[in-house]
Amino acid sequence: MGDEATVVGPLSDGDPGRGFQGFGGVVNVPANGASNRMALLTLEAMACARPIVCSDIPGYRQVVDPGGSRLVPPGDAAQIAGAIAELARQPELPAGA
Repeated sequence: MGDEATVVGPLSDGDPGRGFQGFGGVVNVPANGASNRMALLTLEAMACARPIVCSDIPGYRQVVDPGGSRLVPPGDAAQIAGAIAELARQPELPAGA
Protein backbone atom coordinates (compact mmCIF):
# COMPACT_ATOMS: atom_id res chain seq x y z
CA MET A 1 0.00 0.00 0.00
CA GLY A 2 1.29 3.47 -0.81
CA ASP A 3 1.96 6.25 1.63
CA GLU A 4 -0.90 8.43 0.43
CA ALA A 5 -4.55 8.91 1.31
CA THR A 6 -6.99 11.22 -0.41
CA VAL A 7 -9.49 13.04 1.77
CA VAL A 8 -12.37 13.95 -0.50
CA GLY A 9 -14.20 16.19 1.94
CA PRO A 10 -17.89 17.01 1.95
CA LEU A 11 -19.94 15.99 -1.08
CA SER A 12 -23.00 18.00 -2.03
CA ASP A 13 -26.31 16.30 -2.79
CA GLY A 14 -26.18 17.78 -6.30
CA ASP A 15 -22.88 16.11 -7.15
CA PRO A 16 -23.11 12.43 -6.10
CA GLY A 17 -20.05 10.33 -6.72
CA ARG A 18 -17.86 13.33 -7.56
CA GLY A 19 -15.19 12.20 -5.16
CA PHE A 20 -15.02 8.65 -6.52
CA GLN A 21 -14.85 9.27 -10.26
CA GLY A 22 -11.33 8.74 -11.52
CA PHE A 23 -10.24 7.51 -8.10
CA GLY A 24 -8.51 4.14 -8.17
CA GLY A 25 -8.32 3.35 -4.46
CA VAL A 26 -10.32 1.90 -1.61
CA VAL A 27 -13.21 3.94 -0.21
CA ASN A 28 -13.45 3.99 3.59
CA VAL A 29 -16.90 4.80 4.98
CA PRO A 30 -16.82 4.38 8.78
CA ALA A 31 -20.00 5.13 10.73
CA ASN A 32 -21.80 4.42 13.97
CA GLY A 33 -25.20 3.91 12.35
CA ALA A 34 -26.54 7.40 13.01
CA SER A 35 -26.45 8.76 9.45
CA ASN A 36 -28.39 7.71 6.35
CA ARG A 37 -26.11 9.95 4.29
CA MET A 38 -23.22 7.60 4.96
CA ALA A 39 -25.20 4.69 3.48
CA LEU A 40 -25.65 6.75 0.32
CA LEU A 41 -21.86 7.09 0.08
CA THR A 42 -21.53 3.30 -0.08
CA LEU A 43 -23.98 3.18 -2.98
CA GLU A 44 -22.12 5.97 -4.79
CA ALA A 45 -18.81 4.18 -4.31
CA MET A 46 -20.29 0.93 -5.64
CA ALA A 47 -21.74 2.79 -8.65
CA CYS A 48 -18.20 3.99 -9.41
CA ALA A 49 -16.82 0.41 -8.97
CA ARG A 50 -14.71 1.19 -5.89
CA PRO A 51 -13.86 -1.38 -3.21
CA ILE A 52 -15.29 -0.32 0.16
CA VAL A 53 -14.31 -0.62 3.81
CA CYS A 54 -17.26 0.25 6.02
CA SER A 55 -18.54 -0.25 9.54
CA ASP A 56 -20.35 -3.48 10.34
CA ILE A 57 -23.76 -1.94 10.97
CA PRO A 58 -27.16 -3.14 9.70
CA GLY A 59 -27.56 -0.68 6.80
CA TYR A 60 -24.16 -1.45 5.32
CA ARG A 61 -24.55 -5.21 5.86
CA GLN A 62 -27.68 -5.12 3.71
CA VAL A 63 -26.04 -3.22 0.85
CA VAL A 64 -22.39 -4.12 0.30
CA ASP A 65 -21.10 -7.27 -1.35
CA PRO A 66 -18.51 -8.98 0.86
CA GLY A 67 -16.62 -10.01 -2.27
CA GLY A 68 -15.39 -6.47 -2.93
CA SER A 69 -15.99 -4.87 0.45
CA ARG A 70 -14.96 -5.39 4.04
CA LEU A 71 -17.16 -4.81 7.08
CA VAL A 72 -15.25 -3.86 10.23
CA PRO A 73 -16.36 -3.14 13.82
CA PRO A 74 -17.29 0.54 14.27
CA GLY A 75 -14.44 2.55 15.76
CA ASP A 76 -11.79 -0.16 15.34
CA ALA A 77 -8.98 1.77 13.63
CA ALA A 78 -6.65 -1.23 13.45
CA GLN A 79 -9.22 -3.35 11.61
CA ILE A 80 -10.12 -0.45 9.31
CA ALA A 81 -6.45 -0.02 8.38
CA GLY A 82 -6.02 -3.77 7.89
CA ALA A 83 -9.07 -4.01 5.62
CA ILE A 84 -7.92 -1.03 3.53
CA ALA A 85 -4.47 -2.62 3.13
CA GLU A 86 -6.01 -5.99 2.20
CA LEU A 87 -8.24 -4.53 -0.52
CA ALA A 88 -5.46 -2.29 -1.85
CA ARG A 89 -3.25 -5.36 -2.34
CA GLN A 90 -5.95 -7.26 -4.23
CA PRO A 91 -7.01 -5.20 -7.26
CA GLU A 92 -8.50 -8.32 -8.87
CA LEU A 93 -11.33 -8.44 -6.28
CA PRO A 94 -14.73 -7.28 -7.51
CA ALA A 95 -15.29 -3.68 -6.50
CA GLY A 96 -17.98 -2.74 -3.96
CA ALA A 97 -21.03 -4.10 -5.72
